[in-house]
Amino acid sequence: MAVGAIATAVVINSGDTATTKATIAPPPRTVTSAPRTTSPPSASPSPSATALPPETVTTVTTPRALPTTTPNAAPPPAVVPPPTVVPPTAALNPRTVFYSVTGTKQLLDLVNIVYTDARGYPQTEFNVALPWSKMVVLNPGVTTQSVVATSIYGRLNCSIVNAEGQVEVASTSNMSLATCTR
Repeated sequence: MAVGAIATAVVINSGDTATTKATIAPPPRTVTSAPRTTSPPSASPSPSATALPPETVTTVTTPRALPTTTPNAAPPPAVVPPPTVVPPTAALNPRTVFYSVTGTKQLLDLVNIVYTDARGYPQTEFNVALPWSKMVVLNPGVTTQSVVATSIYGRLNCSIVNAEGQVEVASTSNMSLATCTR
C-alpha cells in the first residue's frame, strides 16, 4: 500500500514533460503571375479580386424631452383632466367602440385594464402605459361595453366612445379604480 501511495505522489508531482508553447504564423504565401492571354476570364473571380461596396452608415437621432419642471418646483397637482374625445376620421362599422383610460402612473405602479372584447368576453392587459386606448368591433348580439382600470397609486379616468364619436360612458373620478360600463 505504501508503494501505491508513493507511486501516486510521484505521478502527481512529476508534471507534464511535453511543451505546450508554440508560435503560430501564417503560412508562407507564394504569388505568381502569368502573362496576359486573350482568353476570357474565368467565371468566378478570386476572392481578393472582388471589392465590396463602401459601407453605409445611418445615424438615427431622437429628440430629447426637456424637463418641464425644475428640481425645486412643487409636484404637479393630482387632478387629471377628463379624457378627450377624438371623433373617428373614416366611416366605421356602427358596432365599433373605443375604450380609453387616462390618468397618472407613478414609478413602480401597476395599471391593469379589463375590457369587453368583440365576442363579449373580458380581456385583461397588465401593467399598461397611460394613456391607453383600444378599438373593438363588437360581434352581432354583443351588447356589453365595459372597461375597468385599476392602479395602486395612480389616478385614473375612463371612457367609452361609439363609432360616431359620441361619449357613451365616462368616469372622471380621478381614483385608483375607474369603471365604465354600458
